[in-house]
Parts: sequence; structure tokens; C-alpha cells
Amino acid sequence: MKKVIIISIILILLSPIMMAQTLSYTGVVSTKDTSITKDELYSRGVLWVSETFKSPGDVIKMSDKENGIIQGSGSIKYKHGGFSAYLTGHITFIFKLYLKKAKYKYEFSNFIHYGYNDAWSYGLVNDGDCNKAGFGKHIVDIKSAINSEVTTMLKSLETAMNQGVNSNW
Repeated sequence: MKKVIIISIILILLSPIMMAQTLSYTGVVSTKDTSITKDELYSRGVLWVSETFKSPGDVIKMSDKENGIIQGSGSIKYKHGGFSAYLTGHITFIFKLYLKKAKYKYEFSNFIHYGYNDAWSYGLVNDGDCNKAGFGKHIVDIKSAINSEVTTMLKSLETAMNQGVNSNW
């Protein structure tokens, strides 16, 4: 009976950690021009990647024009000032673009924070409460930095998908 009670208590304590989902951003966006083909959106997506990331060849992990899929991984510089400067480092993530006629779906997920060393690295960022001791007040700043960077990328993605390539040169 004691074992059942102990196991129940452990499960209750671990349930918030197990239920937390990783932080992600997903959406489906229709383009302003409803005649844009999947191939044109694919070209615009590849161009967006090349303009958004420093080494697009290293960033794109899978590119399938026929099925309209671009997948890659990126990195965000993260700077944390003050006493906790050891948190300064980078945050890696995965992005996926799914392209169809006149619309696209984006997914940004698997955000992983790397600080000065392992002790100062938060690891996989979830959308729930902080799950690492000593990071309670810092995770808010980490999530804010992620949100700011992803919001900027999504705005530039929307612009790229609606403006296309300038062929008047």
C-alpha cells in the first residue's frame, strides 16, 4: 500500500513536467494573390531562407520542390545582461515550411537554449512553467527573446511570400 501511495505522489508531482509541451509557433497563411503557384511559393521560401540566415546551405536540411516542403534549423543569438551573463549564448530551433497554391504553413519548434556551459544552459524550452532549478525568472526572458525573433522572422516571411522576386533589373 505504501508503494502505491508513493508512486501516486511521484506521478502527481511529475505530471506538470510531463504535460508541458515544447514551445512552438504554427500557422497557415493565405497569400494576397490567390494565383500564386506552389512552385513560386517554393522559390520565395528558398529566397527567404537565404536572406534570413547567414549560411542558408547549412540551414536547409530538406528541400522538396515537388511536394512543397522546406525544412531547416536555425540559431538565434541570445544575450542576457547583468549577473546572469553566463546565460548568454544561443538558441537553436527547427523550422518547416509547407507550400501549396496561394498558401503556406509554417512551424518553428524545438527551441534549445545553450548558455556559457551546460550548467547555464536551459535546454529544451517548453510552453509551461520553468522546469529547471535556478532558471525561474530567466526563462521569461529566454521566451521573450524567442518570441521577438520568431515574430520578426514571421513578418519577413509574410513579406517574402507576398512580394516575390524582383525580376525588373
